[in-house]
Amino acid sequence: MNAPDRPTPVFDKLVRKALLLKQQIDNTLSSLQKDADAIRDYYHPRAEFDRWKQSTEGKAWKLQTWSKQKQCCAECKCEIELKGSHIDHIKPLSKYPELSVTLSNLRITCPECNLKKSDREVEAGLASVDSQVA
Repeated sequence: MNAPDRPTPVFDKLVRKALLLKQQIDNTLSSLQKDADAIRDYYHPRAEFDRWKQSTEGKAWKLQTWSKQKQCCAECKCEIELKGSHIDHIKPLSKYPELSVTLSNLRITCPECNLKKSDREVEAGLASVDSQVA
């Protein structure tokens, strides 16, 4: 039952290789996690909405909807300027992320009404801009 006091050189080599391999795996997993986070952030509903809002399509929609609403806030009916007006989610983005760029869920409001509304839903009678301004 003579156990060696010291591990053999072969065992030492295997342990070093295992530790190096673990470090490589950890680095690769960390890199993959960063990539996954970046992909998740890109497809986050708020990011998707912000990209659409800045697109040619989003800007055209805002102008057309503002005109349909007769340059008025969909909530308080006060006259508003296009620049500075908000695109409001009728069903809030925080509760209905799948509706982030669903046009029937969007309307133009003044900043005060949009911020006051926060993440509450608009009453059923105001379900879409099209029904309000038709």
